[in-house]
Amino acid sequence: MGMDEKKLFEAFRQEVDIPLELQQRLGRTYEQLRQLGRAERESTMSHKKVGRWARTLLVAAIIMSLLTVTAFAVGIHGGFIESAFGKGVSSRDGYERVDVDPEQAEALIGEYIAQVGTVVELGDLSFTIDNAIMDENGLACIRYTVENPNGLEVKDLYYAEYGEFPPYSVNFETDQGQILSDETLEDQTLRTETRRTFVSYITPFAPVAAEEGMVMEISLWLDSESKGPSARVNIPAATKAEAREFSGGDLLVSVSPIGITIQIADAVPLLPQEGGRTNPASPVPTPDSSSPYYELKIEELRILYTDGSEYVVFGEGCYNASKGSSHDKTLRFVFNRLVDTGSIETLVINGETLSK
Repeated sequence: MGMDEKKLFEAFRQEVDIPLELQQRLGRTYEQLRQLGRAERESTMSHKKVGRWARTLLVAAIIMSLLTVTAFAVGIHGGFIESAFGKGVSSRDGYERVDVDPEQAEALIGEYIAQVGTVVELGDLSFTIDNAIMDENGLACIRYTVENPNGLEVKDLYYAEYGEFPPYSVNFETDQGQILSDETLEDQTLRTETRRTFVSYITPFAPVAAEEGMVMEISLWLDSESKGPSARVNIPAATKAEAREFSGGDLLVSVSPIGITIQIADAVPLLPQEGGRTNPASPVPTPDSSSPYYELKIEELRILYTDGSEYVVFGEGCYNASKGSSHDKTLRFVFNRLVDTGSIETLVINGETLSK
């Protein structure tokens, strides 16, 4: 590497606080350029001059690109994180939203956030899938924006019997076709007359394979019974947020920064009385089914951190999970705030203390 290139490289390092990951990437780039210089020494002087000039521009372009991308990524991710796990979406009774530190949040989950950027045009509506994050247990969160240049009517409830129907619907499933349960909340701080931004908190009913991504299906409604044009957006499996395991009593728990999976080994099966019938939506289709239904209840769930603070997910008068699902002997919940799993001391679930 020539003197000018070294000065350029050192100038950027001194004037900008470059994250460790970028420093590592720049180090790899430096090594590649060093190898290139070694090869050039075997070439002619004219080639060396051209090569040095090209390398200087290349180093400058790479560094500026990395720093620019990082700056934009922090801003973009910050918006997603604030919507999903900060105070972006509106609160409800017993549901406490808290401030989020963008830099700390970025350090915690930034590498797992997918910048999707897919745009789907259906009629007058435009759907932009902004960001997505998924953990090892299949819990996920997606933010998307809906736009209509002619205006978007704000309706939270639709009644088909009154001749009203939703203009569109959004559903999620895994790559392998498992239907995913979701709850979608609006970030009203971003609402305009022509644009609305939503966050969908997503939980599976069964385990999700490590390589599985998600599919987002968007459909327009022509009337209360008829669907119109639709589109499917593939959200490939990227790096998934890692989860840590805790155990105690008959509980096996897996916690990631965005959610928790609770397996209750000793859950008691509930079967309908002889001759009775269950709700059609129940996992038990008939009275003599061999697939039992488990009534799983979490009255208390607290996360205790090493610094003495705690996050009360469930407790008296509070419900601080964005979405939950229950299937077989397993409960799954997406948090309404980020959790630093490395700082967890213990978990308390229904009076049972769990440790690593």
